[in-house]
Amino acid sequence: MYQKNIADLKVTAYVLNHFNVSPHGIAYYVLDLNVQNELNITVERGKENVNLFANIEGINAWCSISEDPKDHVWRISIRSKEKAINGVAAKYGGGGHPQASGAKIDKLDELPKFIEELDNLFL
Repeated sequence: MYQKNIADLKVTAYVLNHFNVSPHGIAYYVLDLNVQNELNITVERGKENVNLFANIEGINAWCSISEDPKDHVWRISIRSKEKAINGVAAKYGGGGHPQASGAKIDKLDELPKFIEELDNLFL
């Protein structure tokens, strides 16, 4: 029922080899259009590995960032162990639950500020 295939494993391997962690424990990975095409995934599937970072010591919140060429934005899926992240999500055109939210940025240049705002929640 929950069986995965080798293609799924390659996506997971990519994520595990290309994630970053901010100074206060925000883990994130970025899947631009070229990577999505290389991995043969859609923007919607980009967030499927976001919970790989749940229950990892030193990681307080985690995000997937996927380029969406249809809407010309970068879609962000955000999760948190304890602190509410939906306030930050709302600042970036999103929202959701306190520990599970979504957001979007227009340009990847906005990502450092977004990560910084999440990071500041865990000072």
